Amino acid sequence: MKRLLVLLVTMSLTLMAGTITRTAEFEREGLVFSSDHGYDIINLKGCPAVGHPGEPLLPEVIQSLVIPAGAVVTGVELLAEEWVELPGTYKVGPAQPDVILPRPGVDYTPTPVAPDPEVYGSTASYPDATLQLLTSGTMCGYRLANVRLNPVRYTPSTGRLQLATRLEYRLTYVVRDQAWVATRKQQEAFGTVVQALVVNPQDVSRFAPRVRRNTVSALPPGNYEYVAITRTPLDTVFQRLADWKTLKGTPGTVVLIPWIESNYPGYDTQEKIRNFIIDAHQTWGTMYVLLGGQGDYSNSGQNIFPTRMGNCGSGGDEPCDLYYAGLDGNWDANGNHVYGQLDDSTDMYSDVYVGRAPVYTVTMAQNFVHKVIIYEQNPPVGFIKKMLLPTGILWSSYEERAMVESIARQTPAGWSDGKLYERAGALSEQAVMDSLNAGSGMSHWDGHGNPSGIYMNGGSTPFFRSSNADALVNGDRTGIAVSISCDCAAWDHVSGGDCLAEHMVNRVGGGFIASIMNTRHGYGAIGPGGNYVPGPSERLDTTFYAGVLLYNMPHTGQALGYSKACWAPYADSLYQYRMQRYCIYDLNLLGDPETSLWTEEPESLNVAHAGVVTIGNNVPYPVTVTTPSTAPVESALVVLRKPNEVDVRGRTNSSGQVTLLVSALTPGPMAMAVNAHDHYVFIDTVQVIASERYVSYLRSSIYDPGPGGNGDSILNPGETVKIPTWVKNWGQQTAYSVTATLRTHDANAQVTDSVKTFGTIAAGDSAYTGLTGFGLHVNSGLTNGYAVACSLICRDANDSVWVSNIQFLVGTAVLEERTVTVIDTAHGGNGNGRLDPDETADLAINIRNTGMGHGYNCRGVFRSADARLQVVDSAASYGLVRKGDSASSGTDFFTVHADAGIPPETPISCTLHLYADGGYSVLRPLTVVVGEFRTIDPIPDGPRLPALYYAYDDVDTGYAQHPEFEWVEIHSQGTRLNYSQNDDVLVVNLPTGFGPLKYYGQRYTQVSVSADGWIAAGSCTTSNYSNTSLPSASAPPAVVALNWDDLYPGYSSRGYVYYYHDAANHQFVIEFDSVCYYANRSLKDKYELVIYDTTMAAPDGHNELLCQYLTANGYSSSTFGIQDPTRTIGIQCLYNGDYHRGCATIEPGRAIKYSTREPVTGVTGKTVGPAGVGRARFAVWPNPVHGLAQVRFSLARPADVRLAVFDRTGRKVRSLLNARMKLGDYCVTWDGRDEVGRKLSQGVYFVQLAVAGDTYRQKLVVTK
Repeated sequence: MKRLLVLLVTMSLTLMAGTITRTAEFEREGLVFSSDHGYDIINLKGCPAVGHPGEPLLPEVIQSLVIPAGAVVTGVELLAEEWVELPGTYKVGPAQPDVILPRPGVDYTPTPVAPDPEVYGSTASYPDATLQLLTSGTMCGYRLANVRLNPVRYTPSTGRLQLATRLEYRLTYVVRDQAWVATRKQQEAFGTVVQALVVNPQDVSRFAPRVRRNTVSALPPGNYEYVAITRTPLDTVFQRLADWKTLKGTPGTVVLIPWIESNYPGYDTQEKIRNFIIDAHQTWGTMYVLLGGQGDYSNSGQNIFPTRMGNCGSGGDEPCDLYYAGLDGNWDANGNHVYGQLDDSTDMYSDVYVGRAPVYTVTMAQNFVHKVIIYEQNPPVGFIKKMLLPTGILWSSYEERAMVESIARQTPAGWSDGKLYERAGALSEQAVMDSLNAGSGMSHWDGHGNPSGIYMNGGSTPFFRSSNADALVNGDRTGIAVSISCDCAAWDHVSGGDCLAEHMVNRVGGGFIASIMNTRHGYGAIGPGGNYVPGPSERLDTTFYAGVLLYNMPHTGQALGYSKACWAPYADSLYQYRMQRYCIYDLNLLGDPETSLWTEEPESLNVAHAGVVTIGNNVPYPVTVTTPSTAPVESALVVLRKPNEVDVRGRTNSSGQVTLLVSALTPGPMAMAVNAHDHYVFIDTVQVIASERYVSYLRSSIYDPGPGGNGDSILNPGETVKIPTWVKNWGQQTAYSVTATLRTHDANAQVTDSVKTFGTIAAGDSAYTGLTGFGLHVNSGLTNGYAVACSLICRDANDSVWVSNIQFLVGTAVLEERTVTVIDTAHGGNGNGRLDPDETADLAINIRNTGMGHGYNCRGVFRSADARLQVVDSAASYGLVRKGDSASSGTDFFTVHADAGIPPETPISCTLHLYADGGYSVLRPLTVVVGEFRTIDPIPDGPRLPALYYAYDDVDTGYAQHPEFEWVEIHSQGTRLNYSQNDDVLVVNLPTGFGPLKYYGQRYTQVSVSADGWIAAGSCTTSNYSNTSLPSASAPPAVVALNWDDLYPGYSSRGYVYYYHDAANHQFVIEFDSVCYYANRSLKDKYELVIYDTTMAAPDGHNELLCQYLTANGYSSSTFGIQDPTRTIGIQCLYNGDYHRGCATIEPGRAIKYSTREPVTGVTGKTVGPAGVGRARFAVWPNPVHGLAQVRFSLARPADVRLAVFDRTGRKVRSLLNARMKLGDYCVTWDGRDEVGRKLSQGVYFVQLAVAGDTYRQKLVVTK
């Protein structure tokens, strides 16, 4: 028997052990090489480059794996590995410590860490271990194991690099405990997040924690997913928020801190509260916790909800609300009352999602709750799909825009990204205020921070301060703000007041619904050569937005928890030399953690359901959810709740349908809510009835003929209307002699006809009042959406009484500006479609009506807040604007004049006061930009006025100087430049027949051609592969940055640079023929610089320069532009992926001409005789084209006409017209297909028109 017991135990232990085998593959093409002050920087796609300071900086990856709940990792074993040696030798630089981001007046200059002589003097490969086991963690019962892989290794003594193309490993574990969560909702919600974290998402469901409630608890029974913790008298205010959460399907409650202090153990109040949250998490199934009050212990009366200070070592203490979210482990394992130290057992995974309401008075709490509910219930339109990116320069040597651009790339199609970059000259206090007052759904802030503001210009100039937050007037257009800046959420560092993040959230009448900012320092990172690179703060912020925008994690607390979980393995104790843990601790949410962020303009839900359900057990209740266009809505949450009886929920299937099983015990109202992301929450009441008779309200309409109404079938303020009404007998017996009485207790409404008779209504049948239904009058002055609450009381012959609570919504116009169009063809304007300095122009302001009522006799009054912009004609009329429609004022424009002294790109604050009949008026702020750069405008050089050079690209078709793309191929006849190494510069003498090159007022007989894509006038042989912005003292003088990047001409004996003097066409051509990039040698581009000789110079004698781009595969890290010999004046078209607003996106067939010819609007065509097409009368629209293109031309007299489409090689792909035509205007439509009906691929084509011996061409770009 004893032997049998041993056998059984052994079998049990074997069954509880397990393994996971994984294979990681890394492609050689994923390697990206760059250089920094003589060091080679090696990056591998998907693998951050980190390392111990002083040791080689190499890519690595941490893979997180889900293992069974309750399991403990016992080991990891490398099963197989495949390595390839990379060609060449490398000098890999040493990793550096993370560095504090600069603050106003404080710039942290790190001391570079030299290469570790022991490591760099070794003949062994580094690192010596290919994989390593890191600390595991738990996220709401899910167990996460973390394994570090080192796919790149380096031998310092030889400079050789190896890449692991395949690593196979086995993780072993043993299940020691049974882990569980209280509800299936917790299991499902956190399981979704875990799936996004791990490399084995297919195992999440089978390794999930079990569902079982805690049976020993100090809590009363309940099911509260949302808990607000606070003190009196704030509790009554937060109860309103909890009630709203409950109503929409997230059951909520409020718990008082004194009750917690009396019922839970702990060293201090913070620990008692954390123990309560653990209990609520395990007993109620709590997932969201609102910390209801400020935690400012340094100011009297502001320490409502106590702050826990986290400490991860050298960074010191910092306010850390993660203490209340990370419920596993012990934040004070060593018992020294210093929390979150490296030797404590903190895993940094959130088990609940936490946010803080930064309030300490009832009024502040009311404002907080009001803003959250308005944002979740009924936000205004027009601001949600705006991402604002105010970005200051942190260090001159650090390109901070790369991180910000990564956020911009995440925004969905249809969003606008407000790139207020200091490096582009777009950042200012006024620009930020204008953008915020117009409304931004999301924002990310980058600059020098302190507790009272964020600064630019080296920390000397604020672009947003607490006083600015207090002055915001964006109304209900409230979004979120996320920032890497230091100290902006340091709520304990402002004596007698609040920090910036608190001001942003607490602003009345505007501001933000939430801020996610640092309570102490933000941290960046530096590379081996001292250049700054994205660091731990930036990684957290970009991952937060990835959670919201890419991984369907819309709840604020959820996305923040996901971001911290992604980087928690990098904050493991093995990484104590990194400040990732510090940044995880001090990034805190001031806002509601459950709020779901809008990512699209919300739309309504159509919910088809019965108005009643009978008493019984598991009674089926079907619901169908669709969009207004009847498309099914999948995964909509449908909730039915009746206190102490019914609490059922389910999600719709792909057909938008779900059937809930209802077990109601008593008659009465049952709340219904339907909730789907990016849709308004649908709220209704379902009556629980007995199975006899039950007559209640079914539906109604508005009938408002004159004289009391205006006939638009909308309940408008001041109207007296009829309400034709249907009632239905939901029961199973006939109801006799049915009457109904309409009543209201609303002081703003009066029932004028209250009683109607319906007679006999059979079971399941309905009855109608007729067109002359109940009578109702509503007072004047009511706002849009005002709900008139009424009761419809139905009776029958048996004196049964049924009461339906209904409401009628008042509809008014809600007017707002939609677009502003500048029309400058009259008043002596230049006709370029923008308002320029010293110009009078008309403004066509399009408005839209987002209200529930029509706008009658709508009109607007325009005002300027800046004396430099005068309003010549301030009034315009819009007439009738129906609900949901947009309207223009026709030819009744507003007229303005801009002073000559206004610098280009100056935003002017203005207002538009909109009026409609019935007393409606609203004041809308808007901004008019004087001299605004558009993609279709040339770019002047600067900074200076007036400009000398302009950059015209081929889409600037409104200007006579715009170029046409005409590729000149020279590789077969040109002279090849043979560079000694890939960063060399060679000087080329210009031919005598070409004449000297005049550039920025100086004449040159030579040009210097760099292997790295730049050409300088004169002799400049200093190599420069590290591109910069322009103008810059670090860039070559008198340069043309054709494609300035680290290039590699002649790599693998291909991809060379050529030059050729084409005397017949008066041009000198320098071509980079499919030259590859040094960092990615599989990526190549083909482009050229055409310098026209003196016979084709501008009137002032300056030669014209044409840059042409035949391909567009790279350019993401390049500089395009020019600068003068002093290196203080220039044009920057493109820098590291950031385009000037006047530069079109570089694509195949793009041409950019640099010329001193001043802009002249209006395309000047070839002047021809009577048979020709005349001046500017041959056009192709739209361009670029996605579908159909229209070709328009005019004939002055009859002529033979040939119209055809050619590809870039000159091959005719489609003949559109070949006929004798009479005089007149013509339009020919092309469907984008060739002669045999095949759809042409995207690219550049030419439409050619031949008339009476003359030929005209227009470039056309076809897109997909």
